[in-house]
Amino acid sequence: MKHNVTILGLILMIVYTTSVNATIINIPSDYNSIQVGINASAHGDTIKVSSGTYMESINYFGKNVVVMSEAGADSTIIQGDSTQRVVTFESGEGPEAMLIGFSIRGGNGGVLCTEYSNPIIYQCKIHNNNATLPLPFAFPGNYATGGGIAIINSAPLLMNTAIYQNGSSGFAGGVYMTFSSTRLTNCIVHGNHALAYDGIVYINSQNSSILNSIVWDNDIGIQVEGNSINVLYSNIQDGLSGEGNIDQTPEFFDAQNGDFRLAPFSPSIDAGKPGFLFSDGDGTSNDMGMYGGSGFFMEVGKVDVGQIALDSYFDYPLTLYNLSRQSLTISALTLSSPDLCSFGLDLPIDLVSSTISEFPIMVTPLASGIDSCEITLMLSDQVHSDTLNLWIEAEGVEPHGQVLFRRNGTLDAGLLATIFKNDGEITDYPNQPACEWPKGSGHNYLDGLAFMIQAETEDNSGNIIHPLETQYREFVDKSPEGDPWGWEPIPGYSNPLSNAVAMSTTPATWPTHWPEKDSAWDRFWNGFQGKGVINADQETFFVIDDYQDQEWDFAPVSADPERGGLGLKVEVRGYAWDNPRYEDLQIWHYSIHNVSEHDYDQVVLGLYLDVAIGGYEDNI
Repeated sequence: MKHNVTILGLILMIVYTTSVNATIINIPSDYNSIQVGINASAHGDTIKVSSGTYMESINYFGKNVVVMSEAGADSTIIQGDSTQRVVTFESGEGPEAMLIGFSIRGGNGGVLCTEYSNPIIYQCKIHNNNATLPLPFAFPGNYATGGGIAIINSAPLLMNTAIYQNGSSGFAGGVYMTFSSTRLTNCIVHGNHALAYDGIVYINSQNSSILNSIVWDNDIGIQVEGNSINVLYSNIQDGLSGEGNIDQTPEFFDAQNGDFRLAPFSPSIDAGKPGFLFSDGDGTSNDMGMYGGSGFFMEVGKVDVGQIALDSYFDYPLTLYNLSRQSLTISALTLSSPDLCSFGLDLPIDLVSSTISEFPIMVTPLASGIDSCEITLMLSDQVHSDTLNLWIEAEGVEPHGQVLFRRNGTLDAGLLATIFKNDGEITDYPNQPACEWPKGSGHNYLDGLAFMIQAETEDNSGNIIHPLETQYREFVDKSPEGDPWGWEPIPGYSNPLSNAVAMSTTPATWPTHWPEKDSAWDRFWNGFQGKGVINADQETFFVIDDYQDQEWDFAPVSADPERGGLGLKVEVRGYAWDNPRYEDLQIWHYSIHNVSEHDYDQVVLGLYLDVAIGGYEDNI
């Protein structure tokens, strides 16, 4: 029996054609600008734009709507004014937020994706933008980045899109990405220029991929700092290792004028990923570049889901983008390591035309170290069938505090804004905002704040000792190897793919499963007063322990001789409000748990404040 599963949370079906309850907004007949149409829209709506040049910049403001042209990118242009990005996704938009069929040009950078935004950009041309102003979290040195598109803490999908003739006064004239996962399939990155790294720059980003694409005529095509990138079946100038990759002049019709059709003798014709799933509309093999492919995409190659605590699990969202005009069926799915990965849905499953389908693959490491699982899917239509392979890699880690789980966050719902670290330190000199008030003023008042606990006890030789647990940069003692002896974050309390601290306002930062909670809490905020209870306009939650403090000859837990410190675990919560009554304050709440075998009769709690009244350059 065939199953058409449409239960939200099991399979998310996102339709970019008109749904029953969606509204179609026509520009300019209903509203005279695209932005006004977005402002008037609701989730699921479609904004259809007639051909023409629209002198504006647009921001989706968190709305999962489709903005699509009626006549395509060559006839429908969004023209910026050179002072800001032309298109901005900065409010956690999902793949239901789509931009289809536009030319994006004339901006201080073309597109910005930040704050865990994961839109789809399809059949667009992003060109003749010039980034001159720096972005948050920009390349070290605070240079302007990403003339075509800048991606920060986000995971967009770009399909059948050309990014060309953009510039940057800093880094990455074409694509800049940091702490993100980006997929480019059947795209072109061509003729971009910058101070350095003209084409594509990936910094500390994982699970990014380039498929069936052409990267050409940039002084430096692809620059990777940190994690690797999967590049397959693509034409990369100066070459790049990867299955199906070539390094041959692509032979465009007229790249200088934005015509990226392939000449009949182009080596990129029929050179993309083989198989009917990726074939061109005429049934021939996939052409590299923006005019090839079927509109279908699934991540292939290896995906690293990061470190997962041994007492927890993570649901990897296996996502299939079927933007083609043919329906498909998943007829089989096999797992090479069912102990690591599991899939709980019945097969077969239909993938309706023009939808995005998301399936949870539960990843549960059983032992410390790196393990992997190969996922093989059999997909078919009424005539053809094909298989796709994806390797999921995960590292099982012990569920105690470790340096490698450090993350930064920002609490800024009200007028008071500050960065914080999930090792217990609030603010982080010289980074900003650091207890900035009013928010955006540049008036910072604090270099740092550290939470401290000290207790009296006896070491293994009977000597009276006074271990002090804290975490504050240079004031924390270190091992001979340089490892800090202080609070460190415990894994499992944030999404391992997000590279961020869990925030109540951003579900993408939450873990699949909260440690020490049953499955009923999954996909709900871990509130102090219960499942899904949020007490402020913005909250953060993380847990730290003193496991790494090896300074003393003392065993807080005899069964774990590696454990140091006093055997303390602290649940940390930060709260901020935009209500005028509370907008000038933040509350930090510490729940202290003694998990050792010892009672401590003499304990001191404290906060260390390193003030910076007047700002870093004018302290008083």
